[in-house]
Amino acid sequence: MNSTRGISRSPIGNSSLSHPAAGLRIGLGIALAAATLAAPGLLYAQDGNGTATVTLEQALSTAFERSPRLESARAAVAEAEGRLVGAKTYPFNPSLRLNGASRDRSVETTADYGVSVSQRIEIAGQRGHRIDAARAEISVAKAALQREQRLLAAEVSVAFIEALAARDRAKVAHSEMELVGTLFELSERRLAEGSGTQLDVNVATAELGRAEQQDGSARGDYMAARAVLAESLGMEASALPKPDGSLTDKLDSPTPELKTLLEAAQQNRADLLAFRHIEDSVDARLELARTSVWPSINLNLFANREESTYTILGGGVSFSIPLFQRNQGAIAQGQAQLRSVRAERDSARLAVLREVVTEHSRYRAARDSAERLRDRVLGSLMGSIELLQRSFSAGKSTWVDVLVMRRSFFDAHRALIESSATALRARVRLDLAAGQMPFPASNPPKDPTP
Repeated sequence: MNSTRGISRSPIGNSSLSHPAAGLRIGLGIALAAATLAAPGLLYAQDGNGTATVTLEQALSTAFERSPRLESARAAVAEAEGRLVGAKTYPFNPSLRLNGASRDRSVETTADYGVSVSQRIEIAGQRGHRIDAARAEISVAKAALQREQRLLAAEVSVAFIEALAARDRAKVAHSEMELVGTLFELSERRLAEGSGTQLDVNVATAELGRAEQQDGSARGDYMAARAVLAESLGMEASALPKPDGSLTDKLDSPTPELKTLLEAAQQNRADLLAFRHIEDSVDARLELARTSVWPSINLNLFANREESTYTILGGGVSFSIPLFQRNQGAIAQGQAQLRSVRAERDSARLAVLREVVTEHSRYRAARDSAERLRDRVLGSLMGSIELLQRSFSAGKSTWVDVLVMRRSFFDAHRALIESSATALRARVRLDLAAGQMPFPASNPPKDPTP
């Protein structure tokens, strides 16, 4: 038992590893770990293909310019605007009628001919109701576009956060592999000099293999996250963007008050605004159905020439009598649809308020957890690394101590990365729920009312 304790805790000062070069190598490894914990936002490697880094603002601008989803939503707005043009255009063209006849008599043949013009006229304001409905449909399409923009901004933001987290995990894994590689070399040197054991080498070999596997896996995850980010930006997968930013710095933004968020959601949520405009459209269509009970008037003007001697000028008015068909079916359907839309609007409002409360609670919990980990755990880890480095330099700690403690250091930093990413994702969901998802400066949100 004592011999085992001597192997696992042999002071470095009692072996050739106390050589300044060996101490420098392990010190550099520890310093690299400290740099990783202190600056998680740094890129761990370059791709060599000249791919430029992108900030979140640049990513959002690119996505808004290239997104097929937004182009489809913009086309829907243009289609609705086309329907408004049709609604403003008078729906009935005048009708021209020409007629002729021949009169055959025993002594002579004469010709009769005439021309008439008729025009249908609406008298109950139907055209105005069609215009109101078309304008409301434009507002619905614009609200749908705004909702798609916010959903896209949230999707890009989450993809950007995932890419940042994958980048930082890859940096941590690479730094850990380099540190374990240094310890592996030192364990082999100790064995060659007779101050170490094969068991030490075997343990270091296993740890190095594990660290190399984690490094490769983290690199692959980082490339995959960049591919997802590229897709969300509408870019080709061959040109993978590299995220530029820091996870922990974004945690310093203030937490908005719940009351403010609830008010903002009811005012800014595009899907709630869409329900209001849908209600306006249905109401206008219902009024159109009601006014359609009133018949349209047909005006008719004519001029006839008979037997080449008589000229007849006249006019007439015709209209239907709404005795049986009074558009009862369309009116009943419109009333039912209006009740349905109002019920769906009220249900959606309650769902939005519940979503805001839920996401606000989740964000506060995630942010508090990330801040505690950053301020307490990470701060103590930085101090522990400095203590470990001084202890190793003084010969009071062995490489085994460093090997064991470094796992705690790096695991804690991975936990910080995950906690920070979780908090930032929660903030994105909260902003989306409250209708406050940031837009790129080049594409500010617009009022959906035409």
